[in-house]
This record gives sequence, C-alpha cells and structure tokens, in this order.
Amino acid sequence: MSVREVAVLLCWLCSCGSALWRYYTTNLAYRIFSTRSTIRLEYEGTSFDSWNIPEACNAKNIRAQNTELRCTSPGFHAIKPNVKGSEEERYLAVDNSHICFMWYYTV
Repeated sequence: MSVREVAVLLCWLCSCGSALWRYYTTNLAYRIFSTRSTIRLEYEGTSFDSWNIPEACNAKNIRAQNTELRCTSPGFHAIKPNVKGSEEERYLAVDNSHICFMWYYTV
C-alpha cells in the first residue's frame, strides 16, 4: 500500500466513527481475571457515553473513558460501552481467587 492509500483508509475509518475498546489487568504476573483483580477499561473514540457493567462489578467512574473495574463474584460478566451507534458486548471471565498472601512480623 502506498502512503496515499493508507491516508485515505485512515480518513475513511475516522469518518465511520470507528472506535477501539479493551480491558486488561495491570498486574503482569497474572493473566487471569479474578475477584481480587483490578481490571482496566479503556475506550478510544468520540461517541462514548458510559460503561454498561453488571451488578456484580463496580467501576470507579462509569462515565470515564478510562476507568478501573472490580468484580466481586466469579462468572462470565457482560461488559460494553454505551455509545452512539451499536457496540457488541464482550464477556469477561472472572475466576474466584483462592490465593491470599498474609504477611506479618512477630517478635
């Protein structure tokens, strides 16, 4: 593809209102979402209104394009951004965490 073709493609994509949204955990040691995980939600686009999250999950700010999410119960949770137009929901698998690190010092 030439530079001109790439520029035309990018211009067309911008005019279509395309957007990108993702979720991930900031803890690089763990790749599994659990009831103890902090999950980052990010939306890149201009038509964002709020996040649609299930009752079993809490977000710091559902009106922010970038926010943090925590789910208190395990299972598959449907998450999607509320936008002008349509956006498909995604199912986030949250596992029950049995790992608990309790550190203390005794004299």
